Amino acid sequence: MGKIWENNKDYDKAIKYYQKALSLNPACAYSHYALGRLYGKMGNFLALGELEKTIELDSNFARAHNDLAVLYASMNPPNWELAKKHIEIAKALGYSVKKTLLKEIGDGELKNR
Repeated sequence: MGKIWENNKDYDKAIKYYQKALSLNPACAYSHYALGRLYGKMGNFLALGELEKTIELDSNFARAHNDLAVLYASMNPPNWELAKKHIEIAKALGYSVKKTLLKEIGDGELKNR
């Protein structure tokens, strides 16, 4: 249900259903991921905790590593070290990482040195 409401752009209802799914199964990595991704889409800082919980529950969740990299790269100030760590893990897990993101993280790391 959360995905249906998210697709209809009713984010409040989507959050409610993702949270309901988590109340029924708090160890569901996908529900944490879906909630974290939605929070990220909304610019809500709670995205970080949900995506980190996803990785805690399933360290091979490549999309979550990618999204964490995006989140860390977009922080103010960016955390290039953690962005690089998670993008490298996502790549190692076979996720098709956008070349623009790889370049942004690499450029950011160079500026940070």
